[in-house]
Amino acid sequence: MEKSMYVLREISWGYNDEWYYPTGSIHNIYKKYTNIEDAKRDKLKLEVYDVKMRHILDTTLLSSLSKDIQNKFDLFLKEHFSTDIQQIMNFVGHEHQCQIHSNILHYFIDKIIGDDTLLAQTLQLLNLHFYEILVIKEDELLYNIQPNVSFKSFDVFDECILVEFYSSSYVYTKKEAWDVALYNFYQNLQDSFSLIGSLSELSKAPEILQSYLNANCCFNYDTKNHLLSMKRISKKEMIIEIMTGFIALLRPEKIPFIIDCIPLKQAEENFIQKNQKIKEYNQRIIDSLPF
Repeated sequence: MEKSMYVLREISWGYNDEWYYPTGSIHNIYKKYTNIEDAKRDKLKLEVYDVKMRHILDTTLLSSLSKDIQNKFDLFLKEHFSTDIQQIMNFVGHEHQCQIHSNILHYFIDKIIGDDTLLAQTLQLLNLHFYEILVIKEDELLYNIQPNVSFKSFDVFDECILVEFYSSSYVYTKKEAWDVALYNFYQNLQDSFSLIGSLSELSKAPEILQSYLNANCCFNYDTKNHLLSMKRISKKEMIIEIMTGFIALLRPEKIPFIIDCIPLKQAEENFIQKNQKIKEYNQRIIDSLPF
């Protein structure tokens, strides 16, 4: 029987100069394990460390959570900080309770961050995750998404955007890689760009492609200028299904990404090398400071 491996992957979070937010992407592999309990232990340690270093747990993030989770968090604060809350209420008066709740939340966040046990409980309560554990077979391959360098079909071609959408630093299972690549392709065609070309230039089976476009009203093909774009689709599952059929009809040079398999060991080594480069870069900045 094949042995299972447990891969600890870092979840990508963005930053908009004010607060962090989850992007829904996998950033990279951190480490592989043969024992899931070891993976869970390191996952918790890393998440506690990340929250402390990146100040992710803030009032803006909390206010974006569902009312149900916010209410649970309020009960959590009352359970662990009832004395502090009562003293504050006695001082300001209960008529200002809502205003005080907003203003003193930072105070409780600082107390939580100072206690690793409370912080771990808070992350579990708020369902905040910065790492995840992927279960795979020992010899199973992972996949990454690369830009197709021969792809030149956007009406406004921007290589930086292409690389951003199809970043080789992300590592996925095969299904995840296809789902991410297809969804990003849809986003490009729906938001900013169009595929250029006649139906025969876009596909080796132009008649079938025409039938497919006619059958799915989300496509918008300008027959005069030979530009193909997409309209908004509400459900992600439908996006993946439609884009799967669409991409099967395209010529390879009209597809903006390539999906490569990568052995688990190589993916792990790539992550280690990447982190080493980041450390070296940060050290050069520190060494250049005049104080």
